Amino acid sequence: MEKARRLEMCAINYSSYNIYKQNCEVTIHESGDLLLTYLDVDPLGVKQRLKSMLLRRSQAGLNRVSWWGNCGLKIQIKDRFNFKNGP
Repeated sequence: MEKARRLEMCAINYSSYNIYKQNCEVTIHESGDLLLTYLDVDPLGVKQRLKSMLLRRSQAGLNRVSWWGNCGLKIQIKDRFNFKNGP
């Protein structure tokens, strides 16, 4: 099975779960990396710090996983219900 198809299947299977009881989606980024999108606000900044850490590792060439077909992980945070600014 080609790399893109394996990643797509992984993303589809994994997106059906709430990772650590978080509301999120897993897709494939245009770079070929897995993209974990948190759909709710990050009030404590934990997800933002994790995103920053993964970005630093990516810039250093350390955000690749061989058994994922040598792709990395990116994090995106969306405030889909506008929790930060209120209704």
